[in-house]
Amino acid sequence: MYTQTNERDFLFSVYTESERHVPALRQWAEKGVYRNPLDNSLMINYPPITVAPPINPADYATFEQALSSCPDCGISLYVHIPVCTRKCTYCNYYSLVGQKVSDNYIDLLEKELAIYKSILGAKPVTIRSIYLGGGTPSLLSTKQVERILGFINKSFQVQDGAEISMEFHPELVNQEKAAQYLQTISALGVNRVSTGIQSLDDGVLRAINRGHTKTEAMAFMDLITQQNFQKVNFDIIYGGLPFQSLKSVYETLKHLLTFKPTSITKHFCEIKKESVDFCRYKSSTPLYPSWTENIHTQTLIDMFLTENGYQKELLHMYTSVHSLFSHQKQKWSQRETILMCLGPGTYGWIFHNNTPKNLVLYKSFSLKDYENMVLNNIIPIERLATLEKDETSRRHIQYALNYGYIDKTYLQALIDGAETGTGKEINLLINKLEDNQFLNQTQGCYKISALGEYLSDEIKALFASEDALDRRPGDDIHAAHHWYPNTDLIRRFKHIILHDGNYNSLTL
Repeated sequence: MYTQTNERDFLFSVYTESERHVPALRQWAEKGVYRNPLDNSLMINYPPITVAPPINPADYATFEQALSSCPDCGISLYVHIPVCTRKCTYCNYYSLVGQKVSDNYIDLLEKELAIYKSILGAKPVTIRSIYLGGGTPSLLSTKQVERILGFINKSFQVQDGAEISMEFHPELVNQEKAAQYLQTISALGVNRVSTGIQSLDDGVLRAINRGHTKTEAMAFMDLITQQNFQKVNFDIIYGGLPFQSLKSVYETLKHLLTFKPTSITKHFCEIKKESVDFCRYKSSTPLYPSWTENIHTQTLIDMFLTENGYQKELLHMYTSVHSLFSHQKQKWSQRETILMCLGPGTYGWIFHNNTPKNLVLYKSFSLKDYENMVLNNIIPIERLATLEKDETSRRHIQYALNYGYIDKTYLQALIDGAETGTGKEINLLINKLEDNQFLNQTQGCYKISALGEYLSDEIKALFASEDALDRRPGDDIHAAHHWYPNTDLIRRFKHIILHDGNYNSLTL
């Protein structure tokens, strides 16, 4: 529940805290370590798709061998529903607009899972968590959700008490029998729900084409909290939404907490070339928050949620004590982790000591290509990266830092597992980040500092290899989506940190 406080005093404290860091951040920005919403994609996944070559026949055997070699360490399963009623102006994710989720698509998901089952044979496999994402999974009918969970349970052993998540869009509130839909979803076993609220400012909601009002979103949140879901997450977006102000973010947070969600996740807005906001930002920049406003907003979110009893589980997620996000923890915090993904426009991985190669795989952004591969009993992977021990260590460091810290013993094990040159570079980066007050050393870990949190995504990306940064995006369908990292920004930051270099000043 939101704790009442004097608004003016609180906002003044937000300004005071954020302005404490502005001089240092401005110095880094003048050196070139500065993102605006048009140029802010860093390492969404590692290694990035630019490093993953198109799959060839031999790669299928590599994938099958890696999957079948894994003992039952547990699988995180992601199911993609690439359908939306409309396109939000900031969005460039792969989704099909204005379509229903066909039963034929559910058939394809089942057939894809059967391909993996045939590779594993009789080997016991446990599904540790399931995540229905999109797109808009709440466009699924209850029968389709029941069918998806049914063929998963039929194919594999789902761990008792496994976290089963599903994403919802607030527009569902206008659907007939919305409450009954939610009740059925809960009864089917979905125990964690995540809703993209983004903002509770009607002006912002209209501008970004969300298709609902503040009142409708709040009515939906009320419906959600009346159900028997164990965990409820609300997403908000900041940094690149038109007409968004510090006050509107503050009001949004106040309203969200009245519904007592178990977690709130913040997302810095990415504006990509295939989104409506890309052209609008370039022609009407004053409609969007400025660089300093974004610093203030990030501080506001952190201070407000912390003062109201939430703690950081991840750099971008705040949770109540009892609401650990199991699916994400299994994906990010372990050296032995398998992410199996169903559907097009997704990615997955296999990291395990028993596998001959660690793998990161990317799926096609074409539903037609995906369908053709599945119907022909071909593993529907478009690109596959094989990782030696150096790249594996770099990957694990980046994902560990999603939690805002890295355990010293774990870090040393990753350094020991890499080649000498890579280990030296990692050690040097850690020391330089500490020297520049981006990391604080505690007895057992290195923790991203209060200053470092403003550049946390940039800090993680520093651990990318030169090979990953050398690759350039090609002119293909992936460029329409969010996969390509901003290698120029990462290189600038890495050069400055390691060599005390300098770059031309940028206008803020």
